[in-house]
Amino acid sequence: MSSDGMTCPAANCYSQIRNALSDSLPIIINYCDNMMCPKKLSQFESTRLTACQHELCTTCLEESLQRQPPACIVENCNRSIIEVEEAYFCDNCGKQMSDSKGNIITNCCKCHLCEQCIENRVKMNLLNKETMICTGGKCLSKKKKIESEEVQVKCKVKDNCKGIALNGFPSNSECNHDICIECLTDMISDCETTGVLPMCPEPTCHQYYTVESVNALRALFPQKAEFFQRFDLNERKTELFCKDDSITFVDLSSEFDFASRRMTVRVVGDGEEEIEGILIYDKQGTIGDFIREVRRVLRILPYEKIYGYFIRNEDETKDENREIAADAESMTKCVSELHLTSTSVVHVDTAGIVQRKSSTNISK
Repeated sequence: MSSDGMTCPAANCYSQIRNALSDSLPIIINYCDNMMCPKKLSQFESTRLTACQHELCTTCLEESLQRQPPACIVENCNRSIIEVEEAYFCDNCGKQMSDSKGNIITNCCKCHLCEQCIENRVKMNLLNKETMICTGGKCLSKKKKIESEEVQVKCKVKDNCKGIALNGFPSNSECNHDICIECLTDMISDCETTGVLPMCPEPTCHQYYTVESVNALRALFPQKAEFFQRFDLNERKTELFCKDDSITFVDLSSEFDFASRRMTVRVVGDGEEEIEGILIYDKQGTIGDFIREVRRVLRILPYEKIYGYFIRNEDETKDENREIAADAESMTKCVSELHLTSTSVVHVDTAGIVQRKSSTNISK
């Protein structure tokens, strides 16, 4: 670290390091096992993989998860990240054995036995320990694994409904009310008539559905294409905002006028408890850097899905939000094109509730 204590020590990197006392999270050193890791300094702790025990920072973990199939990014590893350890159960006592050494199979009935059950069966003259064959034809009945059968769940929307609920709907588990195709048909018809957004029709719920759920409905009801055209059903990708490939250079010379370049804006996010914070930013910075700083203030992790960035002005009577364009060209434009004022609030949509199409889209 430089003598002024504010510059990143990594080779060929001159990023300014913010003071931990004025930041929401302290900066720590990542002990990432990836030799090519670009983030040795971060505000987030690293994660240890269970499969290979390699420790990865959030950036390297994100790149590992984006591989097909997801695999550790450490050189010469490539171990699968989503790896389920095979567990065995003793066919005699039902004890789970995660260690393969403690799992012994008989040569006659091919049953899995733990060491304790083997000793017990040998003492009872039911098993020959040398040959691992049950004596006198008294083989152990192998416990059949219960195959997961598709359980038919009844619709929970109406008390008198006897329909079978659709499997996996709503897609994002917006609520716990399983619903059948008949009740969904009635709900869509009601929404067409009243002009409301698609939502759970259960009388005490009325939770609006997310983009994923409404997209599933659009595929399920192709005859209602005109109705679904009213809504913005684009599932935006967020990789563009998760990278720190380029940082806007800020010339901190003696002529730098901090007061004229400084801007303050309130940012809010969704969640069970609404998160908000105050972001201090450079008026001449880029929109891409601005969005990255918004994510930092709201503590939004790189792999969290974002459905949109919106701007609303608290002094305006109309309730229409302006959406920040999410494309590569807009990310390089100056943040001044967003026309932020002292009454502006930047809202990050992480809930994904479906919205009507709007022509208000800025920075294009």
